[in-house]
Amino acid sequence: MSVGSPLAFNEVQGDPRAPRPRWFVPGVVGAMVLAGIIEAAYLASIWNKSFTKALVPLIKANGDAQYYNGQAQLNTQGHWFVQWLWYVHTALQGHPEYLPSASHPPVATLFFTMADYLGLRTWMEHSVVLAVLFVLTVGICGLIGERAVSARAGVICAVVVASYPYLWVNPGSNLSETAVLFFVALVLWALLRFRARPKLTTALEVGLYAAAAALSRSELTSLTVLVVAPTMLMATRLTWRQRIAAVTVTGVAFLALSAPWLIRNQDTFKRSVWYSDQIGVTLLDANCPQTYSGYYAGWWWGACGLRADIPAGLDESQVDHIREQVAIHYIEAHKVRAAEIVALRVLRAWNFYDPNAQVLFDYQDARPHWVSYLALAEYYEILALSVVGVVGLVRRKLLVWPYLGLIAGATFAVASTFSNGRYRVEGDLAMALLAGYGIEWLVQRARREHGVSLTDSWLRAPSAPSSLTTAGAPSEPVAH
Repeated sequence: MSVGSPLAFNEVQGDPRAPRPRWFVPGVVGAMVLAGIIEAAYLASIWNKSFTKALVPLIKANGDAQYYNGQAQLNTQGHWFVQWLWYVHTALQGHPEYLPSASHPPVATLFFTMADYLGLRTWMEHSVVLAVLFVLTVGICGLIGERAVSARAGVICAVVVASYPYLWVNPGSNLSETAVLFFVALVLWALLRFRARPKLTTALEVGLYAAAAALSRSELTSLTVLVVAPTMLMATRLTWRQRIAAVTVTGVAFLALSAPWLIRNQDTFKRSVWYSDQIGVTLLDANCPQTYSGYYAGWWWGACGLRADIPAGLDESQVDHIREQVAIHYIEAHKVRAAEIVALRVLRAWNFYDPNAQVLFDYQDARPHWVSYLALAEYYEILALSVVGVVGLVRRKLLVWPYLGLIAGATFAVASTFSNGRYRVEGDLAMALLAGYGIEWLVQRARREHGVSLTDSWLRAPSAPSSLTTAGAPSEPVAH
């Protein structure tokens, strides 16, 4: 069995997929153009003179955005991955210090570093780079929909993703979520290609994309457990030996791409650090009296981070460990309330508890109120259509688990930290794709029951076969 050839199925594999309809590529490109227009209008609205005083200082005041943009500037000067705020503090005193940092994984900083090398150094130019990345993500989502269901579903998914405010808002905040969307989309696309025509080279791709997602935001290491491994292991037309081989190749690729960052962290810091060392301050800010009751219950409170007594002379990993221990002690002293707060975080994050407050909270991540209210209005329709999409996939025996795994991962992220809307961004992407499948399924049912007019000829064009079937072979039942 060669690495690049399909893994042998128990059944004989049929011919490759039929040619895609002629309107598919223009349709997806049209969705990408739509995304570009929306991004251009949105970025212009937040960076114009009348709005700059209100939002742009908030963007620049976001600690994570400062970290990414400032660290990228120092990278281009040869000081790689240092503590940006400590550098600023010491530089103002006339003796700049360049202390190593792993507060965040490296990918977002690397995107901005590459932009800086290309001469795109301002906050606005960094936002434009992220906007281009989001437009590419929309195109990938079109390919995902085509692979998962049909060409028609691909176009619909691309349009839904392009127009969903919870997704297109991210480039304007100069944070890591746009990179998360890009790499999560690549993971889904590669997984669907693996299920349609299993190759070890495709399994390798999956591992590389999953590692890039984890190196964008550390909690996305859960992709391997919640999304990638189950999807490969449910490929029942492969033998168990073949499935395990594919998962192994994926895992090796995941570790290989992660290795430089992991080795650097293990070698640099006094305590063991893997993808990031910010869990302590996150837990400390999210578990304190201010976040266990009242208006901010389930959110975070920056002043809570001051509770930890930090001795001088410790490195970043040691400081984070002390904060983590203080946070764990508080959680253990309030176990019942901590469990209630976990549930409240999930309800807040998914807009089932006080969504108006969540709009105000998300403003701190540079999401304008009007965008959050627009997203909220669309959210419940997307939620309903995503449920329809799940039903449609199940009834057609198509793959549904990766999307549910992404939603589960996003839920775990907010449950274990706090109800930050951007922490569920991979779940938003999954819901948007499922909503696209839901729309496509409703259109298909309408065609069967009522027919379509001649003016709807694009709906009547033959769509490509499911990514989970091959010509001459039955579709594969999916475990739900």
